[in-house]
Amino acid sequence: MRINSVGRFVAIAAVVFSVQGCGGSGADLPETVPVTGKVIFKGAPLTGAAVRFYREGASDRPAVGTTDSKGVFNLTTFNTNDGAQPGPYKVTILMVAKNGASTDKVAVYDPSSADMSQFEMPMSDEPESAIPAIYASPASTPLKQTVTESGPNDFKLEIE
Repeated sequence: MRINSVGRFVAIAAVVFSVQGCGGSGADLPETVPVTGKVIFKGAPLTGAAVRFYREGASDRPAVGTTDSKGVFNLTTFNTNDGAQPGPYKVTILMVAKNGASTDKVAVYDPSSADMSQFEMPMSDEPESAIPAIYASPASTPLKQTVTESGPNDFKLEIE
């Protein structure tokens, strides 16, 4: 009888924990607000760039996004397109060109293409930045934005 009671307890506990989940619920996460923007490089939309917003004075995760063919991005912090927490940010933009490639012709991931050779690069090679390296690090970027609770948080980031 004792084994049967223990077995039931374990089964009930397993169901409770599987329904509850291992990660934090949405209520446990900090508040975020939608953040969108557009990256312009030398007067044209920048396609396929990684955009990161690092909250100033905080060591939490950055809000991240990738520009589309029109240079537009939506930020994600915890859940897809949830935006960023309100506050001041340093903004980084990283665009890596294939080693030796012209910075005017940057390889952009095309999921419909079976040819992945454009992305192959020996690990010893340093990637060539398609935009000035100053924008790649929170320590050097001159780009700053403030995300507000009331919005709108739609930023135009122009770089040369």
